Amino acid sequence: MKARPTIRLTLRDRGELLECFFHHGTFDGVFVPQNLKLRPGTEVNIELELQEDARTFHVRGVVKWNRRGAQGNNPAGLGVTFLDSERRTRDLLIDYAKGRTVTMAPRQENRVGVAVQVEYQSGSAFLKDMTDDLSESGAFIASNEPMEIGQTVDLALWPPNCSDPLRIRGEVVWAHADERPGFGVKFLFDDDATRAQIARVVEELRAEVAAKFGVPEA
Repeated sequence: MKARPTIRLTLRDRGELLECFFHHGTFDGVFVPQNLKLRPGTEVNIELELQEDARTFHVRGVVKWNRRGAQGNNPAGLGVTFLDSERRTRDLLIDYAKGRTVTMAPRQENRVGVAVQVEYQSGSAFLKDMTDDLSESGAFIASNEPMEIGQTVDLALWPPNCSDPLRIRGEVVWAHADERPGFGVKFLFDDDATRAQIARVVEELRAEVAAKFGVPEA
């Protein structure tokens, strides 16, 4: 199963956030002072929780180095560099850390970074793509297929270890074709049973990803 673990980093304020940033040569990212068994090259989701303003920022990166134990004055932790697709989020984070006012759309639920095959129809074509992340209320589908905002699609999700697909309607709420092309859908639940089934599968996937990478569940 292709997946990304989620690392939660709780910080007191903007000053502590600014101290977490590092820049070495062509690489920049954040230092995560946690002793985790993540190998360099592992792609991760980072949740930066700021207690001062009760805000959480989400950014994606890749583990550049892992210092499993303290070395002199350097504590144990991970160096996570930002992906190229996260440049806008990185700039917003730096602006925020420096005291500027930034606006980011709030995310209501934690997503699990897992690739699940999804089948859907666009026009007369039946397509197969993969989710990039998944939550109880929606998903991001990695795709080069142009989709219109507000369009409704019938989805068939194939989670691991499921003999039958999860069938659900989704509404396209955003789409882009930049470094990470795809579209986001909001699930449209026709009954409580489908809602409960999606929630159960997402929770199982979240626990499986956390166990696979040895990180606490986000």
